[in-house]
Amino acid sequence: MLFVTRNHLVLEATCVLISSSLSKTDLTPSAGNGAGNSWRAILDKGLTHRESRVQEAAALATLRLSELEDCSALVDRYVPVPFYVGRRFTPCVHYADI
Repeated sequence: MLFVTRNHLVLEATCVLISSSLSKTDLTPSAGNGAGNSWRAILDKGLTHRESRVQEAAALATLRLSELEDCSALVDRYVPVPFYVGRRFTPCVHYADI
């Protein structure tokens, strides 16, 4: 349901739910928890969604996650890294995982 087309309302609500309920215990999957870290896949889908409202809700959940753990690798994955050529700034779309 979350990963089908026209899912933006459900995905947005799920990201808001994740941001309001994420805790330290959710960061490490336990043996009894069958879901594991499935919320990370939901955040990933939300951050790459075409609807800006879904992206904002996923960013809010990522903000909450950054309060609990280091998210620099996640940020590097989605934020373009500018590079400098001499003294002139040249914007570039460069992703760390490509």
